[in-house]
This record gives sequence, structure tokens and C-alpha cells, in this order.
Amino acid sequence: MSYKKFLSFVAITTLASSIILTGCGASSATSATSSTVTTTEATSSDDSTEASEYFTERDVDYSYDESSATKVTLSDGETYTISEEGVYVFSGSVSNAQIVVDANETDKVQIVLDGLTMTNESTACIYGLNADKIFITTADGSTNSLSVTGEYVAIDDNNIDGVIFSKTDVTLNGGGTLNIEGATGHGVVSKDDLKVTCGNYNISVAKKGLEGKESVRIGGGSINITECYEGIESQEIILVDGEINITASDDGINAVSADDSSDNDGMAADGVSSITILGGTLYINASGDGIDSNNALTISGGTIYVDGPMDSANGALDYAGSGTITGGTLFAVGSSGMAQNMGNDSTQGCILVNLQSNESGEIQLLDSDGNVIASYTPSKSYSSVLVSTAGIEDGATYTLVTGSTSTEITMDGLIYGSGGMMGGGFGGGRMGGGRGQMGQMPSDGNFQPGQMPEDGQRPELPEGEAPSGDFQPGQAPNMNESTESN
Repeated sequence: MSYKKFLSFVAITTLASSIILTGCGASSATSATSSTVTTTEATSSDDSTEASEYFTERDVDYSYDESSATKVTLSDGETYTISEEGVYVFSGSVSNAQIVVDANETDKVQIVLDGLTMTNESTACIYGLNADKIFITTADGSTNSLSVTGEYVAIDDNNIDGVIFSKTDVTLNGGGTLNIEGATGHGVVSKDDLKVTCGNYNISVAKKGLEGKESVRIGGGSINITECYEGIESQEIILVDGEINITASDDGINAVSADDSSDNDGMAADGVSSITILGGTLYINASGDGIDSNNALTISGGTIYVDGPMDSANGALDYAGSGTITGGTLFAVGSSGMAQNMGNDSTQGCILVNLQSNESGEIQLLDSDGNVIASYTPSKSYSSVLVSTAGIEDGATYTLVTGSTSTEITMDGLIYGSGGMMGGGFGGGRMGGGRGQMGQMPSDGNFQPGQMPEDGQRPELPEGEAPSGDFQPGQAPNMNESTESN
């Protein structure tokens, strides 16, 4: 019997037991930020424990028995229907073909892409109609491409509108690369939970890159969404690890009620939506809101860079409920009119400074001795800077250097500065929210919330080029036993 293993085994030790799980890795990819962070970030054991709630062993272990797998070579125009549980390996180049999963509600189906190039003019390349879970695996070292080239045409009663479209849970994993292109519609859509645990994904679509109705959970891998309207959307978005780069013409990541639509920007909290960032590296270049939650935003780890909008109708951060940061490093820059700080429940220091005019170039946060605590070079101009890192302490004095200007800051508490009064939602620093410290101005007196550039004209939006620099690929989280079924 031949077993094809793509993963290395790692030992996961818990207080209760010791188990062996298969680790999940991804090849390196070019990142989109230029930054220096000189603080050290500790890994929380609580976060590792929480990660086990989000992924099952099979989500991260994408090995399979090659001898019992069904190997399929598609023909042009063919619809291949999977009707029972098993592993199905697809390869070759084909046009106007489709893979349909229509199995029993208890069946788990693994689709392995091993050098598959598939195009379709009018419907999804992979359509998950019925199953318990669908695992879409890229074979180790393989390059695969799925694309929809035209407008979507109905083939049944479901509104199929993604290159990968599923009515059930979907997990993307593997050791290869998957390129997804959509002239119309979305990239990957799950009407339940959508998970990514490893692999390399390059997505260029007209609408949303990744969409899960109930949740989108990312535990590792490299995800490059180079073109989209919105990058990631779901009711619950959980980022545990991985490398994520998003360029969006509207919001970068957007948490919205499953019963709502992304067209509703959520001026009031919906009570259910949430974005939770536990780790990984996230870069967003958005013309709309960078990170937008219609309820809660919680950051406890990771490295986050947001190049937000240049117009005052959106902000680098926009949350309508609570905003809490307890760890990690955050740079969020953009326009000042809708700027929003993190809330007073945060246990890590945050500095928000709104500038008198647009600046460009490197941002540096210096301590009282002139040492660089953190720095970042945005890809476009900005009039508002939010920075949070473990080096910011209550009572200390800092200097924020932004392009050609500098602002001296003395921390009185952990939250410095507040955003515009008309921001979306009532979180950090907004009237009525009580979540952020109000009204602190930079010591140079230059704070003018929402001020337009000196020529009085709305600046042109950038092309969305990300700054240069290399990330190390994210590894899948260490996970203990899960409450979910495999």
C-alpha cells in the first residue's frame, strides 16, 4: 500500500493529554509590506488552546491513501459528479468542465488538485451541492488554476456565483498553489464555514475573494487577493496564522451578519459579527474600510498593516461594537475623517494621531531615547496613523515621525487620541460609545479631524500597489482535540 504524505508530524502537548497531529506548511510567497518591529511578541498559550476550537485534525492533515483514490482526467465540457465519500484526484487541462459534489449529508469528500487547469464560461468550476464536508487539496508542489470567464448562468435553483461554490463546509489545504480568477462573481464561497489551513492561493475576482456565510477561519498558508471588491467577508472571521495580502476596491475584511449584506455598512452594532485576530501577518490595501466589523474587533496577536482609504467616507478601522487589542503589532493608516482608535478595554497601548495634511513615506515610533520601537512605510499617502505595539506604556513619552512631521506624545493611560465624530459605528473614541479616550490632541496642536488636502480637492485613489518586502509564510497552528467532527 502506498501512502502519499505531504505533511510533517508534530507533537501537540496539552494539560489533559498528548496527541500527534499532522502539521501543515506552505511555500513562501512575496509579501506586501515594508516594516520593522523591534519589540518581541510572546505567544499566548491561551491562544493556542483557542485555536483548537477552530480546526479539526483533518482540516490540517491533507494526506491520503493514493492506492484507493479515484484518479480522474476530465474532458472538455464534462460535468463530473461525485456521489459518495472518498478521495478524488484531478489533473490535466480542460475547458467548460465542472466538478459537482452531490453526496450524502454524512459524507466527507476530498478533492485533490494535482496539476489541474480548468475554465468555465458560465458556472462554478467546483460546485458543492451536498456533503458533510468538502476538502479541496492542492497536491504537494503542484500548480493549479480555476477560472470563470463570463457571466454566471443558473443551472439549478441555487445562486451559484463563485469559482468554487459550496452549500456545505469547505476546507482549503495542501502543499501546492491554486490560482483562482473570476471575471464576474466571487472567488471561493461557502454557505457554511470556509477554512484555509495551508497552501498558496492567488485570487483575482470581480467581487469577494473569500466568503463564508457562518465563518471564515484561516490557520495558515499564503493568501494573495490581488484584485477584488471585498477581500474576505463572513459573519465571523478568525485569523489564527498565515500570510494574507489583500488589495480591495472597497473593504479589506468585512464581518457582517449572515442575514445582512455587505451593502449595509452597519452604523449600529448587529450583535453577532466579529473579527478575531490571534496571529499571522495581515496586509490590507483598501479604498473602502480596511478592517470593518459590524460588531466586535479583537486583536490578541499577529502583525497587521492596513493602508486604508484616502477619502473621508471610510476608515482604516471601522467597528460598530467593541474594539480590543491585547497583543500583536498594528499599523492602520488612512484618512482622518473616519479614523477610529481601539477601545478602553484594551490592555496594550494604542496611539492615534490625525494630521493637519496628507503625509507620505516612512512612519516611525520612537521612545524617549530616540530608539525606534516600530516602523512602517505605507504604499500611499495618509492623514491619520494608528499604531499599537507591546512597547507602548502608560506614562511614557514617545515621538511619532510621519513623513516630514513629528508629534510628541505622552501617554496618560493606554489609549491616546480619538477619531472623527461621524465615524461608522460607535466604538473607540466616538461620542456615545465610551470605548476610546476622547479629544486628546497632538502636542503640536495640528489635529484637524477630517480636513481635506490643502487644494480642497479629493485626492485620487492609488492604484493599490503594495509596498515591497518579504514575509515568512505562515504555518498552521498547533491544535489540540477539536469539538468538531473530522
